[in-house]
Amino acid sequence: MNTLLATEIYGLNEHVEAMARLLAACGGKVAVVDPYCGARPGPMTEQDAYARFLRDCGPERYAELVAARAEEWGGEPFCAVGFSAGAAAVWALACGTGPLPAHAFCFYGSGIRHMTERAPRCPVDAVIPCREPHFDVAALGRALAAHSNVTCHATPWLHGFMNPLSPNLAPDGYALWLARLEAELRAFSLPAG
Repeated sequence: MNTLLATEIYGLNEHVEAMARLLAACGGKVAVVDPYCGARPGPMTEQDAYARFLRDCGPERYAELVAARAEEWGGEPFCAVGFSAGAAAVWALACGTGPLPAHAFCFYGSGIRHMTERAPRCPVDAVIPCREPHFDVAALGRALAAHSNVTCHATPWLHGFMNPLSPNLAPDGYALWLARLEAELRAFSLPAG
């Protein structure tokens, strides 16, 4: 099964490339989508990365980039995996009218809180941090869980726990969820029967 990987606001970097290689080993091709269309913004603080994301792309444009990349699969089955802003773009893809992932994985997609009324058309695993500074994560979890095909996973880690560039990196959470993601993708890649 192919995998569409939507990055965080930091864009393309060595960490993303390493994750793409790991996911590719699960079977299928991996397409990375980032807010800067492959340009490497270089090291920056989280605040600087967020400001650049808003200036150079923004949530709506990022969702369009993810949807355009999904169109390029040409009907091949794929899973979509997104982190932070990428998770919100993957949620929009799962709720949209275009190509539909077989399954979507949304890690700490705080922007999803602005789209809870939209119902995904495919199974979605929403991995939620323990808290966010600007909204109630428990309320977000309840709103997402109201959709029959969404499974919410509350975690003890903060937003960015899967990103080595984030001050909130949690190595134990990263290892746990990367292993779970790899297992899920391998299961999708097994031949039917």
